[in-house]
Amino acid sequence: AGAGGCGTSVSSTSPAAVLVEGCSNAQLAPQVVGAFLHVGEHHGRPIFRGGPNGALIYYFDTRDGEPFCGWWIGPKIGGDQAWCFNDNRASPTPPATGWRVPWNGPVDAHMRLQLRHGSAAAASANAAAAAAASTALGRPAATPPAGDDRMKRAREASESIAARLGLRNTSPSPPASRSRRLDEEGRGSGRRDSPRQSEERGRRDRDRDRDRDRDRDRDRDRDRRPDEHRPMREETRRPDAPLTPEEVAVMEVREVIKCLGTTTAEDCDLVSSQLELAIEERREAMGNHAMRMEWEARDAFKQVKQRLRQEAAGSVRQAIAALRQATPETLAALQRAVERKQSSLSEWLSPEDKEAVSEEAKAGLEAARLHIERLAADHARQVLRRLANAVTPEALEHLRSELEGALGEQGDQMGAEHAKVKEEAERVLEAAKARVLQMEELRAAAQKEVEKHLNTVKNFAADVAHAETEVQRVSEAVATAAANEESLSPDDALEAAKLCDEAVESVKRALDAAQEQGHQLGAAMAPRLGLMPPGAAATLPVPLPAGVVQPPSLAVPPGLSVAALGGAAGADAQAQLRALTARLALAASCLSEAATKAKVARERSGRRAAAAKREQEQRELFARFANPLELLGSHEIDTLAKAEYELEGLSEEFHEKVRSALSVEAVNYEKFARLRQMLAIERSEVKARQKRFEEEERQRKEAEEAERRRQEIAALQGKVKALLGEISASLPVASKTIAGVEVECSEFLVGGDSFNADELLAAAAETEAALKRPAAALQALRDKLEAIEKALCAELPKYLGEEARELKVKFERAEARGTRMSLAVAKARARAKETEAKEERVKEQRQKIAKLEAKYDNDEPDDEDEEDDGEWQS
Repeated sequence: AGAGGCGTSVSSTSPAAVLVEGCSNAQLAPQVVGAFLHVGEHHGRPIFRGGPNGALIYYFDTRDGEPFCGWWIGPKIGGDQAWCFNDNRASPTPPATGWRVPWNGPVDAHMRLQLRHGSAAAASANAAAAAAASTALGRPAATPPAGDDRMKRAREASESIAARLGLRNTSPSPPASRSRRLDEEGRGSGRRDSPRQSEERGRRDRDRDRDRDRDRDRDRDRDRRPDEHRPMREETRRPDAPLTPEEVAVMEVREVIKCLGTTTAEDCDLVSSQLELAIEERREAMGNHAMRMEWEARDAFKQVKQRLRQEAAGSVRQAIAALRQATPETLAALQRAVERKQSSLSEWLSPEDKEAVSEEAKAGLEAARLHIERLAADHARQVLRRLANAVTPEALEHLRSELEGALGEQGDQMGAEHAKVKEEAERVLEAAKARVLQMEELRAAAQKEVEKHLNTVKNFAADVAHAETEVQRVSEAVATAAANEESLSPDDALEAAKLCDEAVESVKRALDAAQEQGHQLGAAMAPRLGLMPPGAAATLPVPLPAGVVQPPSLAVPPGLSVAALGGAAGADAQAQLRALTARLALAASCLSEAATKAKVARERSGRRAAAAKREQEQRELFARFANPLELLGSHEIDTLAKAEYELEGLSEEFHEKVRSALSVEAVNYEKFARLRQMLAIERSEVKARQKRFEEEERQRKEAEEAERRRQEIAALQGKVKALLGEISASLPVASKTIAGVEVECSEFLVGGDSFNADELLAAAAETEAALKRPAAALQALRDKLEAIEKALCAELPKYLGEEARELKVKFERAEARGTRMSLAVAKARARAKETEAKEERVKEQRQKIAKLEAKYDNDEPDDEDEEDDGEWQS
């Protein structure tokens, strides 16, 4: 089977060639159409190489996932680029049909693969490929040279060389894969690496990455070098040309080079000599390619040496890692194994690796010795932990003997830890002796306390026996009452059940008191007998060394028990107390059962008494309303309904229903219960009818109120619309009137400073008279807007409110203009007063000036003129 377990084994008669034809994809057809020759195996299936650009047909198993298992056509095995895919896993050879082109596209129904067997098949495949390519290029097909079975001979030569070497012809693994696998195997034991091991592994990884980068750079530089020995470059080679003898020889040598991929240190020299022999035998056939093949062989052998060096170092380090975890029994064997590894693989180790491995071996041996010392010290400390818990002389003696044996047998293996462990042992032993001595003192004190409490337990036993007797008596009384319940009247049975309940409660109180006494006695005995209550800490000082961890069980020493401290008497007292407590629990269980029975009997008797009482009340009710014949006629039924059920005037229909349901003309006592049920039903129906009537009346009133409100809203809406219409019609007129007043009085408003007082007063009076008419219109509009605001409510449409707000804004603008005009009139009146006063002052001054002029003209100064002159100057 294949490596992935996904198919069957390859047949011994694998086809020598595959012819691909009929690809419908115009872009990929030049890559995949052509002849492919068998060149090897991959995952247990054959590999075919060919086509115009050396494409590969190969099989890939499930190691990369189920979706990628199948046959592939691409430029590289397992590469990121692929052209065609076929998911037929069962076929050992490339399937003839079912190919997806591209690999993740639909199935190409025209693409076919033809398998050819034998050398003739390979020759015909080459010829067919050449003919197909020549026809596609418009050139005649080239005749294949004789001996087209060179590929077969190359494959047979490679297989014979691999058979002589004992190797399988597979593709070489990366040089670092085996060393990485050895590192993983060394870490696979599940043990945690030390810091030194982690550092060494990191150094190896860095060396491996550096070598891989150097090899990649070397290959890139080699590919960039011009190859003067190549007769023609690849770009000038015809894609439809058959393989030349030089190419066949090169492929044969490359098949031998592939054998280096699985070479080990033992057969490396043999494979190298075989490779040199293969190159020499085919040097003449390879022609100008011989030098390039020598370079490839030298590079491949260099990679093999690098891989073997890394594997050798990894193998030695794996043995050193095992040495670090050695035990006293395996130390010598693991040390010899490391020395053998170093000796056998020394020729493959570089001087740096030899020095590093030698240092690691020394460090590993030192780590192994420290590990053995820790193991021996840990064993002794385990004995110390058990010794710290010893509470009896016998246990102390046994553990001391075991500790002396551990220190004697493994003392030499402890090394530097021996002195520390011995010192810890002395401290723990002294502490254990003190502990055992204190335990002995506690046991002596417990013996005295036990004798004191035995008498208390005896008295408690008498109380328990009395409680058990009372429980038995009450249980029998309850059973007797339950058995005689049917023979007693309901009232007597109920009275007997109540008496049983009272007796049960009385005994229960006594039993609870006895149980509480038992708990208190047990709690009082526990500390006196040396018992540690739950959660209490031990008071025995047991100092432990720093290296010995105190176990959690020391919080409550397991040796502090009644049997260990109080001896047989203490154990007997504790056992008696437990037995008495168990008897009390059993008595409580019996009492609980009797209480349950008494409760059931009381409830049953109560139901019987209630039923009897109801029956008596019903008979009294029937007798109160029945006629002398002890019957209820229509009149009596009406009286009963009115008195007991608040039903006024039963209808004849109801009486007919009663007679029909009871099948009697007058109701006797046997039908009285049924009559009461019918009356109760009738009362319920009357109440339901009344409730329905009230609900209907309420709904009617709500409907009327809703209709009234709707009409009111409609009227209100009409009113608001009318007011809005009036405002919309009147507001522009008022605004226009105010605008006219502003135009008429514009000269007065703008050039008021050039007017005298009389003109200002006249203009102000004229403007004020002109504003009276628009002011009255604005006041009327304001009243209408206030009426609209009062009428607006949630039931009215929203657009009415929006329209009212818009009109109010326009109204406020017009009102503001009128207000500004009124303010201008008021300012004009004030300015007129100021102008009049100013004119009066000017007139007086002019008169004074005229007098002065007359005085000067007549030259007749007098006192009055001088006085006037002084006033003027002032």
